[in-house]
Amino acid sequence: MGPKTRRVVRAVAIATVPVFSVLFGSAAAAPAGPPSAAPSSEAPPPAVAAAGIPASYYVRDTVSHIAKLQSDLALTDGTFDANVDAATASLSGTLSLPPTPDAYFVAFRFMPATSTVELVPDGPQGGLLLKNPGDAGEVAQRPFPDGNSYLSVIADLTLRVDIRLSEATVDGRVLDLGEDCRTAAPVEIRLKGVIGLQPTAPPTKMTTTFAIPPFSGCRGHENLDRLITGLVSGPGNTLNTTIAVRCVGTCEADAAR
Repeated sequence: MGPKTRRVVRAVAIATVPVFSVLFGSAAAAPAGPPSAAPSSEAPPPAVAAAGIPASYYVRDTVSHIAKLQSDLALTDGTFDANVDAATASLSGTLSLPPTPDAYFVAFRFMPATSTVELVPDGPQGGLLLKNPGDAGEVAQRPFPDGNSYLSVIADLTLRVDIRLSEATVDGRVLDLGEDCRTAAPVEIRLKGVIGLQPTAPPTKMTTTFAIPPFSGCRGHENLDRLITGLVSGPGNTLNTTIAVRCVGTCEADAAR
């Protein structure tokens, strides 16, 4: 092959390099990676919905004024173990109020009487979470009477409880009420106010009015339903109580209330 022929072959070879590069890629290019996975037709698992915030409250210094008896009843302190669910704007929980022994009344405006009084919850208790204009949500920072703001909710809670009476005396004599003397229907007590959702929040005082239904089951030696109903049942009763944060989240056993 002469010099002229070699120059022609070299020119053809140089000219064909770009063509091979376009068709097959550069010889120096990195090998192709594994093929990407095809898009899945299945939707990603949904996010788990929040189950709410567990919070426990002390129910303290509860005093009820019974209109017909013109007497005040100081109830034993208890607790309300709640679940605060901002997703559904609801509040639900379990109310626990121990019996109040030797509650003192004045019957017929002159006759001293005592009885063990028990508020028996009619199942789980519940209510709504409200918010004011401008609130960030149902759960938000709100001002308290001490001048500071705390994480809190506005609770509109309706308690449904039976009033149960036992171990009664009138003028020092035992009054046999039987084993199940209680209101024939639950008493509905509506409480509304701002309650804290952090342990440092101050207690909240609440006041409300309620009606006491007629009594039934007050049968010892004789049927005393009408007597107890006439003495106690009726509208215009008041209740004052204090709700204090016990804990938010998991609560340890607490015997001192």
